[in-house]
Amino acid sequence: MPYCSGRESVEEAARRLPNLLYMGAVPRRELDPLLGACDALLVALENQPIFASVLPGKLVDALASAVPVICNIPGQASALVEHADAG
Repeated sequence: MPYCSGRESVEEAARRLPNLLYMGAVPRRELDPLLGACDALLVALENQPIFASVLPGKLVDALASAVPVICNIPGQASALVEHADAG
């Protein structure tokens, strides 16, 4: 199977799975109602050393939505999701 970027993999999955909607890039001002309408939010990022001490903006937006969060980011990000009982 040829290598696909994360975005390409999600786009392909959205084409195959009727219950997965991929909207591409969404302007920040339109994001809050979309996140709030979700059953859960997935914040999946490549394991990078920076995430040991920095919270990704995607995670901050997800946590602010008051929707359950699924997170694969190690370090402070995962600790925050666990501590907040958000995921």
